[in-house]
Amino acid sequence: MSTEQKHLTTNAKIIPSSSTKTIIIAEYVNPEAILPPLLQEYLAYIGFSDIYPNFGNVRVSAVHPFAVFLLATVLSQKIDLGILPAITISDSTDGEDSSTLGREFVGGLLGSAEVASMKGYWVSKQLMTSAQNIARLEAATAGGAHVAFIKRSFNSKHSVDFNIWGDNKDVISALYDMVRLFLYNSIELIHDNGLALTGGITGRRSGDINIEFGRMLYGANITASVNILTSVMAVDIPTEIIDNIEVVPGYHVADE
Repeated sequence: MSTEQKHLTTNAKIIPSSSTKTIIIAEYVNPEAILPPLLQEYLAYIGFSDIYPNFGNVRVSAVHPFAVFLLATVLSQKIDLGILPAITISDSTDGEDSSTLGREFVGGLLGSAEVASMKGYWVSKQLMTSAQNIARLEAATAGGAHVAFIKRSFNSKHSVDFNIWGDNKDVISALYDMVRLFLYNSIELIHDNGLALTGGITGRRSGDINIEFGRMLYGANITASVNILTSVMAVDIPTEIIDNIEVVPGYHVADE
């Protein structure tokens, strides 16, 4: 009688319950979404439309007016220079600080109070995850229960450009100063929105012109160095039941 022992292997894998899959929550800090309304409000406080009544309100957005003009040209539509003056805010470059990449992390437990706080940030679009994930967290922490998490933080260095364009040189020059003053005077407000101004502010008041759209247009530019601290959190929901074991045919006998 043979006493040889054979070990069989398969490609079987455990499929966890859909209700216990890891939840990923990302902190969302986008300068192109945060800064335009802050600058628009600041210009209203200064009273730009009263100082320059012939130019209305300044269009502040993340979309360059020349992109709008080019689209109108492609579609054979009339170019609307009425959207000027305009300030375009663009997050032109960013890079991770290699000395902190992947090293700053913390683990712990989340309860219902922490989840309620996170939901507030999620509602205000400062956290990125699905509504289903929020509901799962609320259910998992109900009745005093807790769930484990790991949170990794990343410190990114960004260059944020303020591109100013219009058809009146004096107005563009004034807007250049207003943008500089906005950055200097709103450091705390900007920081409270997740953007830390560091490394100084540089600019170019004059020298940019454009004549491609049937009128002399004047440009100015300001660049601000910004540090942005973001994070990604992974939350594990306790596994209670294995729903299914999927067996892939084709196992083999070792050494045979």
